[in-house]
Amino acid sequence: MSGWVGSHDRVRSDGVAVDQPELNARMTGHGIGIGESTRVPALDIPILVAQRVRRRLPSLMRRLSKFTLVGASGSAMNMVIFSLLTTRLGMHYLFASTFAFELSMCSNYLLNNNWTFSDRRSRGAFSLLGLASYQAVSLAALGINLGVLQLLVGVFGLHPLAANVGAIGAGAVWNFSGSVFWTWRRTAAFARPATGE
Repeated sequence: MSGWVGSHDRVRSDGVAVDQPELNARMTGHGIGIGESTRVPALDIPILVAQRVRRRLPSLMRRLSKFTLVGASGSAMNMVIFSLLTTRLGMHYLFASTFAFELSMCSNYLLNNNWTFSDRRSRGAFSLLGLASYQAVSLAALGINLGVLQLLVGVFGLHPLAANVGAIGAGAVWNFSGSVFWTWRRTAAFARPATGE
């Protein structure tokens, strides 16, 4: 026997799984928390990672579906506001994009906090601290959004409305990653049982 791997089940390097709740309790969130007394052979780590990915994939896909629906609603709001500001009010497309982005971000936060990540929220239906965390993630996404928008309009000469679609998509990839791993990261202090996430 070459040793043990800490996981939802205790796993030997020969692939035989043995239940061990204590090790399972040490593993929270997306990290791989292993107790100091647990010896983990390097060759067994891929087994642990593969098991965790296999267990979490269905849940992650459900969460991604919800996040996508919320994002679609935010994108629709973004496009409507952006169109009104640029075509009706004559606002410069970069300023219009920033304003539209902020309004859709607030809408997305409320929907994600109360639906997509309802099992992870720790401060109720609305929280200024939670909004600030989501805002920080979104500001990075905004930078990506504006950079792609400027590139597509200023360099490639696309129409601002068409370019804005591509900019939204580029920012969305960052947004989901930041939401899962930071804004609504699962922690030992706040993790609650999932209720149909």
